[in-house]
Amino acid sequence: MRSGHVGLGAYSGSDFSGGNAFDEAASIHEESTEDMIDSENSLVSGVAQSVRPTAVDSWSLLSANSAARQDEFQPIPGSNESEEIQHLKTESTFNVLDGDAIHHAFMKLEHLSASEGKAVQLNELTDYLIKELLNILKSGISRECPDFFSCMKVPPRQIEAVPERLRKAIKPPTPPTRRAYPVSPEKHWSLTAKGQEKYRLRYQKEVQQINDEYIRCCHTYRQQMANYEIQEKQHLDELKLANEHRSKAEQAEQKRVSERNNVLMSFKHDVASGDGNAVSRYFHYALQLFGFIFEYEDFDIVYSPDSRRLILQYQLPNRDIIPEVRTYRYVKSRNSITQTLFKKQDTKKLYTSVIAQIALLAIVEVFRLDFSNIVDTVCFNGMYLTTDPSTGHTVFPCLISVQANFKEISELNLERVDPVACLKHLSAVVSRDPNEVVPVRPLIKFDKNDSRFVTEENILSDLDQRPNLMELTPAEFESLVTNLFSKMGLDTKLTQPSRDGGVDCIAYDSRPILGGKVVIQAKRYKNTVGVAAVRDLYGTMMNEGASKGILVTTSGYGSASDKFAKNKPLELIDGSGLLSLLKEYAGVEAKIVVPNDWVDSPLYSGEI
Repeated sequence: MRSGHVGLGAYSGSDFSGGNAFDEAASIHEESTEDMIDSENSLVSGVAQSVRPTAVDSWSLLSANSAARQDEFQPIPGSNESEEIQHLKTESTFNVLDGDAIHHAFMKLEHLSASEGKAVQLNELTDYLIKELLNILKSGISRECPDFFSCMKVPPRQIEAVPERLRKAIKPPTPPTRRAYPVSPEKHWSLTAKGQEKYRLRYQKEVQQINDEYIRCCHTYRQQMANYEIQEKQHLDELKLANEHRSKAEQAEQKRVSERNNVLMSFKHDVASGDGNAVSRYFHYALQLFGFIFEYEDFDIVYSPDSRRLILQYQLPNRDIIPEVRTYRYVKSRNSITQTLFKKQDTKKLYTSVIAQIALLAIVEVFRLDFSNIVDTVCFNGMYLTTDPSTGHTVFPCLISVQANFKEISELNLERVDPVACLKHLSAVVSRDPNEVVPVRPLIKFDKNDSRFVTEENILSDLDQRPNLMELTPAEFESLVTNLFSKMGLDTKLTQPSRDGGVDCIAYDSRPILGGKVVIQAKRYKNTVGVAAVRDLYGTMMNEGASKGILVTTSGYGSASDKFAKNKPLELIDGSGLLSLLKEYAGVEAKIVVPNDWVDSPLYSGEI
């Protein structure tokens, strides 16, 4: 894991037990990629509850500094905390972003009759939820961040021991013993002759009985020994068989554990080597398990190995997580509880703070889970699922988009920042009114099914009738770029082709105030475009006196390019964005198939 500023939270190398999670991924190394992904999903969900770290008591994390920022949300004075509030504080499964849980918490108080005590409890619950919402970021960075692969390792299962009856030896029969003879008649010299004769006869009879009894016991003992030898042989055979079975079970379990852990280590190697698919799956699994804000909301991830940039698209929580009622007051004369609703501006301010904290925490948690430093930049797009009232269709507008690298995040003191001000510092785009779902344009458009690159060995690509941008002639590519920006409402004029095979285009935006002269450069590249191209565009823009510069490429950009373009009137459009714009504005569905013999121009090689 990365180490950095304390604001990123404490890292833990704890070796959690993942249970028998890999049981559901049997023969995973022989499965196809899709089957492997399905098995990994089952694997992660199977251990989610056993490895998810306990939620930090965010109530106790409230500080004087945070209270000072919450003047407009001060708690309502009341009596001591109710049992309901105390229960929520200690309930590790309660998540303030779970609208259903919040609704359930209020419903548990609805059964109470109207009284001053009920009003106090409702005010306590409202205050608690507001404080929780204002401390999402602080609570998140205070949680442990375990090592994903340590948690997912499969420990050997306990093999059933040999049955106790087999472990106990069979007790052999006890050898017989002869009873003692009575006293000999010769020792009774004091008896008369008649008495001695009588005693002698009785003595002989008793001796005979003792001898007969001993002979019978010896016969029984021989029979018992014969049975014992048979039983002992059977017992030893069963014990030997049980030990053999247990030994085989232990070997099979060791093999199973070894195979599953080998798959895990292979997956770890793929992630560390920067395999795009593996990196995307890893962060999805890890955030799902350990991410404070990823427990109840949907999200998706795309990682670009070329630019080392991770794009995280996150479904923001509904606005119903903000309580509608701010205060409750019991009116004794009417025996009822009156409600004071949240002011619209307070609701907007609180919800804006919530989504700002979510954006920052999401980026932080990605870097915390980046064990091999494979992510340079994270782009967070916060989307809101709603219904378009004009069409009735489900829409997914973006309300917040922010991009930051590790250095920028590590320099922040996240325990003391104001989330909204911090986003402005990071040049984020935020909806001017998230509460009314006013959308913004994402800094980088999320495209999970990125069809930019098709390998030459893919036979199906021969049947794909979409035009390949890499096969166009320079003149055709010039016309394509010109027509695209013309369709987008710009007045475009072509210039001479640039030295690296791209095209320079001067465009004019006729909109008042926001319009002006725009310099557009397009570059057909296979590899990541270097920062030199962005610097060249900026220089051209300054020389032309343009108000904006746009760089379009068929590949992507690195963190150095993003850093240089930050806070400048520059827009970088990668291959995915180009295909998306062509489809949206020109109605052209294209593809980017890079020939094996394609060689990028060395003009802009270097730092990316």
